[in-house]
Amino acid sequence: MRKLAAMLTVLVFLSCGQLAAQKTIIERCNAPSDPFDNQPIPEQLKIPDTAKTARQVSCFTSFKKDSTMLEVVKKCGIPDKHVGSGVYIFVYYMNDCSTVSVSTPDLKRLAISYVKHGKTTVLLDNWR
Repeated sequence: MRKLAAMLTVLVFLSCGQLAAQKTIIERCNAPSDPFDNQPIPEQLKIPDTAKTARQVSCFTSFKKDSTMLEVVKKCGIPDKHVGSGVYIFVYYMNDCSTVSVSTPDLKRLAISYVKHGKTTVLLDNWR
């Protein structure tokens, strides 16, 4: 009987751990959730076999002035959110809950910013 109780306890802890692991990074980071802020990802960026969404800022530091949003998606994966209105603003959440935002008026010219603890670092600016 004790063995059964111990096994049940282990199963309960494992299922709780799995539920916590199933939280999205947006939920884990307590990101603001405004239904008007999350626009659909444009179809042209939903490419097959893209990289897993990056969770380290280093993925975003090697882009050049002529890089496009399609190249960002190919290298760093599909963004977590699209919050732009009038311009595209794509947000990627890093493992430490900091963010990388990629802004673009036309998916060709990019501005990439990294925000951690309220401090913004511009990684690339090709359109402002």
